Amino acid sequence: MAAARTMNGRIESSLRKDEEDQRARSYRRLGLLNGLLIGLALVLGVWVQQIVNLAAVPAAASYGSILLAVGLIVALGGIIGWGTASIGRGWVTTLAWMVGSMVFTLLISFQSNRLRTFLVWLSDRRFWGRLVYPPPDARLGGLILAGFFIILVLTFLAILQDYRLENGQQYLGRKGRITASALIRLSLPLPIVVIAGLVTGNAFGGANSTLAMKMVYEAIEIGRTYEGDLNELSLERGINYSAIRGVREQLGDGYTLIMGDSDPMMLTTYVVVHFDNGAWITCRIIADQLSFCYDAWPPYTIGLSSLISGDPPDEDCHGCLPVVDDELAQWLQQQGQRFSGPPVITRLAQHGSQVLMQAESPDGAMAIDCWFEGASPVRLVSCSVSNE
Repeated sequence: MAAARTMNGRIESSLRKDEEDQRARSYRRLGLLNGLLIGLALVLGVWVQQIVNLAAVPAAASYGSILLAVGLIVALGGIIGWGTASIGRGWVTTLAWMVGSMVFTLLISFQSNRLRTFLVWLSDRRFWGRLVYPPPDARLGGLILAGFFIILVLTFLAILQDYRLENGQQYLGRKGRITASALIRLSLPLPIVVIAGLVTGNAFGGANSTLAMKMVYEAIEIGRTYEGDLNELSLERGINYSAIRGVREQLGDGYTLIMGDSDPMMLTTYVVVHFDNGAWITCRIIADQLSFCYDAWPPYTIGLSSLISGDPPDEDCHGCLPVVDDELAQWLQQQGQRFSGPPVITRLAQHGSQVLMQAESPDGAMAIDCWFEGASPVRLVSCSVSNE
């Protein structure tokens, strides 16, 4: 009889242990799901409008840095959710989500500059080490402070995490299966996270850059073929279609938009457009309003050719000469003596405001590669002989 009671006790103990293990596994699984959902809600608020804007335009290399940032944030959210559910200590959960929210904020701020630049480095090694998309002139503390709303919301959810997970656990199916009811209960506070992401994304100006590209695209698509008065059309629709008036005859059907330079202090963004017919224009957007578009070629062609040959451009060619230091200008003029005639100039590559141009002697015996940066003004920063 005693042996039977002992056996029954062992069975009951084993069943209780199995049940506790099952609850612990389901709790960790809910923690993982909670973290993933928070990450997804956050990136939805930050980037959904940008993705919608980019999907409407023929933009080059548009989504890489966004997808990288999205993957990192969602993965980190899942790790924090699973880890804090496994540890099960309230102060650890709060601290982990607070630190995590700061990392999320930095990733959001890095997406449009550091992450985008890093992907350019990987895709085109010629640009390695160059500040293709310069980061904003702000201290680390200032960047984190811009994500105050994210930090506040995620810290609040961290305090409530145990309650939310335990509540969701009551609606799990057999063997801890995630049900729609459990998912709905975990998702109830996510709209607040979406709003936090939206506010922070706008604070970093990411939506403004994609909106600028969409604005330029609409001005080109409608303005280049419109037969009426562009000024009247601009007043009617609220977009300055007249901005393309000076380059209208150059515009063709096929083209690619590139995010160029930006000046956050002056609320200015430059969008570059490469046309299949060889046209190359730059459009300036000030305070979310299209200002004007102009031919981008002169500083890179007329200016570079002038520096090599030593012959100044025409007086009426305003802005044709790039900004260049005296030492580099003298070196170019010395190399120009080895050219058999006027240089043949070709654009090799462009990412952001970093442009690689090549000036080649007509006989092909001499070629110089030159790096330019900036949009207003354009700066010639370095050159080297490329075929020696």
